[in-house]
Amino acid sequence: RVLGFGFWVSGCGFRVSGCGLKSPSLLSRRPANLKPTNFELLNFELINFELLNPTVPMLPTPPDSPFTLRFGTEDDLPLILTFIEELAAYEKLRDEVVATEERLRLALFGTRPYAEVILAFRDETPAGFALFFHTFSTFLGQPGLYLEDLFVRPPHRRQGLGRLLLRTLATLAVERGCGRLEWAVLDWNEPAIRFYEELGATPMDEWTVYRLTGDALERLATDE
Repeated sequence: RVLGFGFWVSGCGFRVSGCGLKSPSLLSRRPANLKPTNFELLNFELINFELLNPTVPMLPTPPDSPFTLRFGTEDDLPLILTFIEELAAYEKLRDEVVATEERLRLALFGTRPYAEVILAFRDETPAGFALFFHTFSTFLGQPGLYLEDLFVRPPHRRQGLGRLLLRTLATLAVERGCGRLEWAVLDWNEPAIRFYEELGATPMDEWTVYRLTGDALERLATDE
């Protein structure tokens, strides 16, 4: 579920490893052992980052960008839940949010993490987030990334943050060997649809999404 204008890799010294990033050191220029494609796909120079928390990898942004990006951690759970609630309010679905910090803790940072989060900041002010997870395409024989939530707070919209988050996810998808990056958008959100099509995304009009949830899911699970 992604909205456009309610919308919602390795960086300096970081290298991609499996489904995460490791940060052996901070470098002021491109690491010699890092593939050029990591940088060429983004088409901008990296800036230096000073890690406030050395265990949290920072992600690259353009030199002239006012935003910084990093992966979310367990300490960020209150902020992540707040972003989810703000997105739901934009969608007029706030009453449907039943997520709690504890549920998110288990799902995002438990024994088996089911999704990942990228947080965006302007200076030290939270500006937006993206929450995503891996899928798999049998036709491609490759994994994919599914973008569940993308949200940019109103004061930070129309400044390139939505595009920066999507661009970062596209780079991450390529680095992880994914064949596609997918998301959904509400039919009434015409500005978002135009934005996505400008990026080269195409609507999957021939497909209809089905969902089992709540009592229907329980009934099928216990059907004999």
